[in-house]
Amino acid sequence: MTEIKEMNAYIVKVKVPENATAGIKLKFETNDSRHYYAIVPENASSGDILKVTIPSKVVDIKKEQREIKSKDKDTNEVNITIPINLNPEDDLRFHDDLNTMFTIKIKQHYKFGNIFKCTIPKESNVIKITPKILESLKERERQFNSLFEDSNCRKQ
Repeated sequence: MTEIKEMNAYIVKVKVPENATAGIKLKFETNDSRHYYAIVPENASSGDILKVTIPSKVVDIKKEQREIKSKDKDTNEVNITIPINLNPEDDLRFHDDLNTMFTIKIKQHYKFGNIFKCTIPKESNVIKITPKILESLKERERQFNSLFEDSNCRKQ
């Protein structure tokens, strides 16, 4: 089963039906099959459009729901089979083969079974030490060691 956690939000428009009175609950379903109730406010009449805030969700993607392929020397392409209908602002969360977690905010609607594609860094949990970074580290080490040069502490 796909794990879903609520976060953020988006707006759904619900039309007030004829004969609806203030205080009654209007049951509606979102495009991702979640069921909600909207309470008709005092000042609403039939035909009015209510704007209902729906919490967005985080969907954890299992390994078998995603495929990671090498795109180039620094980048992987990820193809995710969407496990449930998704709305803009929902998040997909998955791990790469190095167990690095990625969370990607969805920008459009996706239906169950659609393929979502994105790219991720190949070695996101590996720090590449460039010559510039190495020189900076050496300089910091010199500065650190200089703190002890004039004291009674001596480096062994």
